[in-house]
Amino acid sequence: MWSIRTEPSRSRRGAPTPSQSPPGHDQGSDTTKRRAYVVVLALLTVLMVYLRVRDGGLVPYWSFVHPALAFYNVVLLVLIWRRKLSLHTTEALVLAPLVVVLFGFLAVWRVAPGLVDADGADLILVMLWAGVAFPLCFLVFGTRRGLLTALGIYLTFLLLVAPPAVRGEIPAGSHDAPTDFTLSLSVFFAVMITLLWALASRLEQIAVARGQMKLLAAQATTDQLTGLPNRRHLDDGLDRLIALARRHDQQLSAVLIDLDHFKRINDRLGHAAGDRALRAFAHHLTASVRTGDLLGRWGGEEFLLVAPNTGHDAALELAERCRARLAQMHVNDVGPITASFGVATLASDEDARSLLSRTDTALYTAKREGRDRVVGHTTVREA
Repeated sequence: MWSIRTEPSRSRRGAPTPSQSPPGHDQGSDTTKRRAYVVVLALLTVLMVYLRVRDGGLVPYWSFVHPALAFYNVVLLVLIWRRKLSLHTTEALVLAPLVVVLFGFLAVWRVAPGLVDADGADLILVMLWAGVAFPLCFLVFGTRRGLLTALGIYLTFLLLVAPPAVRGEIPAGSHDAPTDFTLSLSVFFAVMITLLWALASRLEQIAVARGQMKLLAAQATTDQLTGLPNRRHLDDGLDRLIALARRHDQQLSAVLIDLDHFKRINDRLGHAAGDRALRAFAHHLTASVRTGDLLGRWGGEEFLLVAPNTGHDAALELAERCRARLAQMHVNDVGPITASFGVATLASDEDARSLLSRTDTALYTAKREGRDRVVGHTTVREA
């Protein structure tokens, strides 16, 4: 009926309390954005080179801007590719040259029209491209700062084009009705900024609501003291892993772990010391289990470890590895801590309740026989 894997270890040595490692971070979205910016900058660089060759330096303003912008794009592309810039800085540096080049064109046109070939269609084209800056403002700076930045750019646009448009000084060769077009474009930009702000605000509200829902879901399935999955999560996870084991004809084992003499720690040192012991206990357990194992707090000082694709002997070895690591643990103001382990392996046609009952029986035996040991239950024929 019983397979007793280990005898208690009598030696103890202190170990420093481990520092918590930072949680993992999924960088998939960041990488995708960086690749998108690399592609866009590469295409813009090719475009700048093409325009420089095509124009042949006939327009003084563009003969300077095209090569300068191509060089800027190449430098920025290399920095993005080598991850020398944060994503937020990258987005700001992508937006900056657009604003500088387009509004620099309009400023030069006001001061020295001959430098920008103001009699051609470039003026209207630059005005249209200026509208690209507004969605980029919200993309880079968010809702509130994006609105302020977009309004600043819009006011600059009005100061540069509204007075000559009102006075009828927009070159007629650039459009059939240049003045009307310029004024209509100003109104259109105002409507665009308003709609972008409304859309950004709505998306921000949705993002906040989703964040709150994720937080509530995490809180509902996470033990607040240890940060491990709680019993609700373990129940759902165990049922799912049993179903997978049945489907793929694999073995599955469960290990019930109980911290020895926990009530004595609470009674002697107080509940704060007991909480420290549980947190350290959970940390050492987490460091001992394998990727793919499900570990959580079952309740009180009990923890449950579910090991997929693991037979009885392998589960006993896993439990012993955890026990040996915990036997070396020393918690400040608490001292050495040990734990008892009950192990059972899923049998044919056995459900979660029966499996857990056998692990609990094995754990009770480990406690009764002296604690700080691993005991396996093998009464039921394993699957």
